[in-house]
Amino acid sequence: MPTLTGRQTVLGFLASILPTVKGIELKQHIVEGDYVATVFDMETAAGVDHVFDRIHILDGKITRSKEYTRFTIRNQERRHRLKALGESPAGARR
Repeated sequence: MPTLTGRQTVLGFLASILPTVKGIELKQHIVEGDYVATVFDMETAAGVDHVFDRIHILDGKITRSKEYTRFTIRNQERRHRLKALGESPAGARR
């Protein structure tokens, strides 16, 4: 997943995935300086994604967000959604 930069980009990405999210299990939340990192499992109709989000906050606003996801074979639908958005599921594992 590429780095998401800018409010509209982040909102657009979230709007594209939220309808498919069935649940989220928070594993760990870390705050250090201007960075927040969250580790969680996200359950979707296609399966469970194991996610690590690194978010940069400046002046109380999100400036950048980088998501690292371990894809599973059950997440083909998500891969297609990323491709439709012009994003590459680089680093995806089967």
